[in-house]
Amino acid sequence: MRIFLLVWFILVTTCWGQLPQDVDLEADEIEYLNNSNMLSARKNVVLQYQDYEINTDLFYFDSDNVTVSFPDDILFKTNGQVIEAKNLFYDFKLKQGHLSDLRFRYDSVFLSSSAAKLFNNKIVLDDARFTSCNLENPDYVIESDQV
Repeated sequence: MRIFLLVWFILVTTCWGQLPQDVDLEADEIEYLNNSNMLSARKNVVLQYQDYEINTDLFYFDSDNVTVSFPDDILFKTNGQVIEAKNLFYDFKLKQGHLSDLRFRYDSVFLSSSAAKLFNNKIVLDDARFTSCNLENPDYVIESDQV
C-alpha cells in the first residue's frame, strides 16, 4: 500500500506548475512547451522520489490545467513491491483521476482491477479480483464488480 502513497504524493505535490525539486525525472526525450506550459517526457521515462520509482514510456504534466498523464504502461516500484497499470490520468483541480488494468501484489495477496477511479480520499476498483494464488487461473479468487 505504500506505493499508493507515493503515487498520491507525486499527484498532490505537482500542483505548483513544475515538478517538485525532490522528484527526479529522466527520459530519452524531455520537452517543455512554454506557450502551453506542457512538460512531456518520452522513451525510458523514470520518475524518482526517495525510494519510489515510476517507469513508463510517456509522461505529460500540464501546469495550466494541473493534470498529469501516463498514457502508456506504468510500473510503480518501492522496496520490492510493484504496481502495474496500463495508464494513469489525474486532475489536481478536481482531485480525481483514473487508471486501467491495475495489477498489484502486497505480501502474499494479488490484486487486479480492470479500472480504478481515484478521488480525494478514496479509490474505487472496478472488476476487482483478490487472491493469494499466483497462477493464471487461481485455485480461488474473491471477485467484486466494484470495491
